[in-house]
Amino acid sequence: MGFTPGTATAGDIVVGGTLAIANGGTGQTTANNAFNALAPSQTSNSGKYLTTNGTTTSWGTVDALPSQTGNSGKYLTTNGTAASWGAVTSSQWTTTGSDIYYTTGNVGIGITSLTSQFTVAKSSNGGGSSSFPSMLLTNTLATQGDNATTYNFARFDIKSGNGTVFGDVGTRYDTGYSGMYLGTESNHPMYLQTNGTERMRIDTSGNVTPGANGTQNLGSTSLRWANVYTSDLHLNNGIGNYTIVEGEEDLFLYNNKSGKTYKFALIEVDPSTAPAKMKE
Repeated sequence: MGFTPGTATAGDIVVGGTLAIANGGTGQTTANNAFNALAPSQTSNSGKYLTTNGTTTSWGTVDALPSQTGNSGKYLTTNGTAASWGAVTSSQWTTTGSDIYYTTGNVGIGITSLTSQFTVAKSSNGGGSSSFPSMLLTNTLATQGDNATTYNFARFDIKSGNGTVFGDVGTRYDTGYSGMYLGTESNHPMYLQTNGTERMRIDTSGNVTPGANGTQNLGSTSLRWANVYTSDLHLNNGIGNYTIVEGEEDLFLYNNKSGKTYKFALIEVDPSTAPAKMKE
């Protein structure tokens, strides 16, 4: 190593010739040649990229892209072995603002063969709510409504006739109205049916009537109500028409056809000799 006289400035050393790699140099006189000297051998490595494993550098192979012919608009993907083009599938759901909707076909959870617009299915003999098929509709507000200006509802609305008949089932957590309910919001009666036949209805005035005249019983020969509480007892089988009215000490029978009134002849007996009341 030599120094060129007369070309040194304060703080600088000008080296004449080249400095070998072993001595901390590159052994080259240009930047390109210096890089080539320091990089791994480029022989037979055309088109590769420089990489490192954290210790040494080497040339890595660039995988060729799959053919782009006929693959416009697709995305590049890999299965871990080979790259390929994947088709971009548009969502069946349409987004409008913060809403999404789907108007064609059916939606299923846990089922592939669908016969209705929305189906939740699961084969299970478990007893927990996470085991059997279930749906949850909940109002997460913990504060009870005052039933005047605030309300705490959770409900399913069911409509037909484009909203003409409007029924719902839900729960309420409001002052004086906490519980579950089932009914109609429109001016229509509510029916109860079994085996496809109406058995009972609540009409729009609140009257509870059988599904058909003279066909249903209140209780049965083996299952009876303990007590039936009523104001007046009206008996009308289409032939007679009577009303039994309870007085303070007597019972009265009104014949609504003839207008006649009768009083039951009541005889006081020892309570211990009378049949026991079921319950009150």
